[in-house]
Amino acid sequence: MGNKLRLLIMIFLVGPLSTAYALPPSALPENINIENTSLQRCSIAPVKALKFIKVGYASLYVNDCDVLTSGLESNLKQLSFEYYKAIPGDAFGKAATNFLVKNLPPEIFDQLEAKITEFNAAYKDIDKGDRYDLRRIPGKGISLYLNGELLSTETDEAFADAYFKIWFGERPFNKKLKSRLLSG
Repeated sequence: MGNKLRLLIMIFLVGPLSTAYALPPSALPENINIENTSLQRCSIAPVKALKFIKVGYASLYVNDCDVLTSGLESNLKQLSFEYYKAIPGDAFGKAATNFLVKNLPPEIFDQLEAKITEFNAAYKDIDKGDRYDLRRIPGKGISLYLNGELLSTETDEAFADAYFKIWFGERPFNKKLKSRLLSG
């Protein structure tokens, strides 16, 4: 069975399709603070599985939204995902690995593969209303949070920059999501 078909079946088994979703006022705030730096929400976009099943919203936070047009690599940033469907944790890790394979040269993927596997193992099953945050702090790497709880950190700078290629690489998870997040 193909990967897309498996994911589609999983999403249908997890919960009914939702045709509308309004963000709660407290979800995905306009500003956050990381490392004594205020980051502003530059964009918000729906997250869709298989390009048509809405599963939540993503927001991109940086200290200056002008960097969206000049490149995000190695900048202080946070990518946040607010979900309104239950999703198994291993689905995140499998999808992340899949899109890293698509977006990294094979030799870079091979160098990072053990770290990718370890980082992705931290994903947990989520329920409606849960939030994942990926924080990129230059000099400190990347950290994964679930509802504010630190799940994993990887300090390798190459890994930290590579991981964001899942959403911002040449072959991202969803091209519309990438475009909306980078359009501010």
